[in-house]
Amino acid sequence: MLGTMDLDLDLVPVGIVQFGVDRRVAAANAAAQGLLGFPPGRVVGRSLMEAFLDARVEAAFDAIPRGGSATAEVKVGSVDRRTLAVWATRLADGRLVAVLEDVTEGGSQLRLEDDVDLGRLAETSAERLRLLAERSGVALRTEIDPGVPRVRGDRERLGQVIVNLVHNAVKFSPDGGDVTVSVRPVDAGVEVAVADHGIGIARADRSRTVERFYKVDRARARGTGSGLGLAIACHVVEGHGGTIRVTSQEGEGSTFTVTIPAAPVAVA
Repeated sequence: MLGTMDLDLDLVPVGIVQFGVDRRVAAANAAAQGLLGFPPGRVVGRSLMEAFLDARVEAAFDAIPRGGSATAEVKVGSVDRRTLAVWATRLADGRLVAVLEDVTEGGSQLRLEDDVDLGRLAETSAERLRLLAERSGVALRTEIDPGVPRVRGDRERLGQVIVNLVHNAVKFSPDGGDVTVSVRPVDAGVEVAVADHGIGIARADRSRTVERFYKVDRARARGTGSGLGLAIACHVVEGHGGTIRVTSQEGEGSTFTVTIPAAPVAVA
């Protein structure tokens, strides 16, 4: 697990790999090890070339300047060939962080078979972070509209989205602050909003908050992170045909709002 990240990335369904300044793998989550075809713990210490076995990826990564990013696509596996989309950025200290996603036909599809009650999911997701909120001196509330329709979705990954948004809201809230998770029906869908009264986001930063690796000023936040959490949330929400947006006032707080289409109503 990458200790400097926002989340327990062994629970995240995309691969995350961190390379040191020596171009060797310093850390990798469980998904990354599986995608690259390495047994648990065996990818750490490998060179960039040994990890991907593709000189084009190595060249693309080497060309990334500090603070810059790049994308690549690579085939992995000697027998069961799979295609990985790779996003990478070079941090200010020279380290490299890469996000890997299986884009083999059918390989990256979300499990949208079962109907999901987003109201109930929001309550259980918020409950997972209640102890963290209490320890941080933050009041955590849920407001669930009783008329919320179900959505067609992947329960686990939608839950990860809500957990991440609540975690960020708590992290950016001051002692004595509060975070509210609300769920309500909207036109042809369901809206989940996570609001805090924390440090807020500067106007210049708002349009970039869901970009991969982009971070707003975290000097006043609890803990540190890589900025990956919101990018992953955006990917999951878009995979459900939904949208994610942010409204914020610097110094007054932020609200992240996720909208997911309602599940089709069965006709008897």
